[in-house]
Amino acid sequence: MLTVVVLTKNEESNIVEFIKNHNFADEILVIDSYSSDRTVALAQSYGARVELVRWMGFPKQWNYGLQLARGEWILIADADHRCSEELVKELLNVVNDKTLSPVAYYIPRRNYVLGRWIKHCGWYPDYPYPRLVKKGHGEFIVGRQVHEKLQVVGGSIGYLKGHVNHYTYDSVDQFVDKLQRYTSLEALERYNSEIRWFPRLREVMNSDLPWRAKKGLLRPLLPFRPIIRFVYMYFLRQGFRDGWQGLLVCLMSAFYEILVNFKAKELRVARK
Repeated sequence: MLTVVVLTKNEESNIVEFIKNHNFADEILVIDSYSSDRTVALAQSYGARVELVRWMGFPKQWNYGLQLARGEWILIADADHRCSEELVKELLNVVNDKTLSPVAYYIPRRNYVLGRWIKHCGWYPDYPYPRLVKKGHGEFIVGRQVHEKLQVVGGSIGYLKGHVNHYTYDSVDQFVDKLQRYTSLEALERYNSEIRWFPRLREVMNSDLPWRAKKGLLRPLLPFRPIIRFVYMYFLRQGFRDGWQGLLVCLMSAFYEILVNFKAKELRVARK
């Protein structure tokens, strides 16, 4: 049995297409943070199971969904994700083939920004964490405010070839809005954790995360992060090949670092 778990908050523009795209699953579990739009009504009308819970932060919210899922396998998805046909076949094969040894799988993700697939900028292939996990073998690390990570236990991790398409930003306004929310969350995380060089480096060295995830953990330790990030994404990872959308992604990523730094400083000053 396969359960798809998705977190929602005012996702009426996405939820119907999401459910239609994931109707191959035995159960679609919507963990909703009391949406004020028609998300809940639409999800229920299309056959999804909906559970309402106050927002607890990404890791706790995901863990709540993992606990409630009825399936032996769980697909962790966002409302703006759409599975390719190849991925659907692979997912069903994993669920039905009892001889496979991995207890979790990474799924390559194609990120779309304002209608364009971002093939460069370091955004492809995108493996933030294993998206398919066997129930009882994965838990999100509590304490991360944003860019959460799934810890897999009790088995190996495999890789699927089929893509999930991630329609992440449909407009510049949406990009800016998410930038504001995520920089506030990461600034709070940096403020609370008081990140230090050697503990973070030891954490990275001892982890089995993919290189992209390790870079994300090391990023807060680098000096001149906004400049380094732009140069890395736009020139070294050839973001210029993704047109004006690629330039937008690189500029916003650099601005992300600037906002996090100043918001964290603002919190430290307020503490004094």
